Parts: sequence; C-alpha cells; structure tokens
Amino acid sequence: MTSVYLRTSVYHWINLQEGLQYFLTVEATNGAGLKDVIYSDGITVDNSPPVIEGVYHSVENDDDYVPQLMIQNDGRYLEFYWKKPYDTESGIWSLKWCAKTKNKSCDIVSLTSVDPEDTSVKNTMSPPLASGTVVYVMLVVINGAGITSTVVSRPLLIDTTPPSVGNVTLEKTAETTYFKNRHSITAKWSGFVDDESHLSHFEWAICQTCETDKCVNQYVNVGLDTTINIDMFGI
Repeated sequence: MTSVYLRTSVYHWINLQEGLQYFLTVEATNGAGLKDVIYSDGITVDNSPPVIEGVYHSVENDDDYVPQLMIQNDGRYLEFYWKKPYDTESGIWSLKWCAKTKNKSCDIVSLTSVDPEDTSVKNTMSPPLASGTVVYVMLVVINGAGITSTVVSRPLLIDTTPPSVGNVTLEKTAETTYFKNRHSITAKWSGFVDDESHLSHFEWAICQTCETDKCVNQYVNVGLDTTINIDMFGI
C-alpha cells in the first residue's frame, strides 16, 4: 500500500503482464484510525490483435488446389464466409465487412457491421455487379482493447456473359457434300473468345440440322483443342 495523503487521484507506472486482470485497491483511514477498503473494476491487459484466419468466397471449395482468381457467373449477390474470430484477453468488440476493387478501399460496398457471432454473409447487390468486375471482400475485426485485425479475400471475378462464338467448318475426305458412313471428317473451329474469364474448354456433338437439340451423341469435352477427327461409322 502506498500513501497518497488526501489526494483523490494517482498516476503510477507499472509493467503489467498481458492476459492478467488487475484491480486498484483504495484504503481510507479516518482520524480515529478506523479503515475501510474498496476495489476498482478489473482491468485486463491486451496488447495483441484479435485472431481471424481469413475470409472465403462461397464459390471456393475444399480441394487442395484453389485458384488465385475465383469466378462467379452471377453479379446479383456476394456470398462469403469465415471462421469465428477470437481474442483470449479482451474478446471481440466489433466485426465489419466491405467489398472493394484492388487499389481502392470499400468502393463497392461500404463498411457494414455484422454480429460478432456471425460467420457468413449473403449480400444482395443492387444494381448487380457488372461483368468483368473483380471484387475483394475485406473483414475488419476489433477487440475490446481497440486493436484491429484485417483480412482480405482472394479476388472474385464476376463473369455474367457467355463466350463470343466463332466459326465451325468441316473438312471432308470425300469430294462430294455427302458422306458414306465409313468416311471420317475433320471438324475445326476458331474465333471463340471470352474477355472476362477466358475459355475453359470446348465440347462437341453431332446434331440434326432441322432440330439442333437432337444430337446423336453426348457432348465430348476436348479441352482447348480446336480440331477433331470424327468417324462417321454408325451415323
């Protein structure tokens, strides 16, 4: 105990240990030598930021390989999730999120508070995000001591437009426009482009001219090849 005479405030420097709770004890003594004691509210020392592991788009999966650029074909919403943040010393006081482009701060959706107990958000976008927009989601977590942690998602590309179609041509091994069923033909295509997410793969099938939704075989994935030899046997 340290005497302060009749002063009613005190300043004292002490090296406090993080994670422990401290109380100030005041003992008052009257002229008759009688004493009484009172204790302050507890003070917990917290010098460390809250822990938040990351924020993830709903289109991400649990595979070992996760591409650096996520792609979403709908610009009407943003949906993302995270593991619940924690702070052992002072707890979580505030949790906010926003959406932004790469070099700007919260220019798509301004900082928005959510319940610290929440672990996901699905936000409707009005107007919808334009095709070609690249979105980053940022989470801002503040603990009871006012220390902030920030995490940013991987980029999310909004692509709501299909590829531009090119041309498909058939190179015949026969001289006529008709084929015998044992002939083979070579199909080639070119001019297909996609400016936002680029081309992923091609699929081909043989369908009827009069009813293009009636095909004689299932669509075949050929990756990014632009030519294929087709055996006409059985057609």
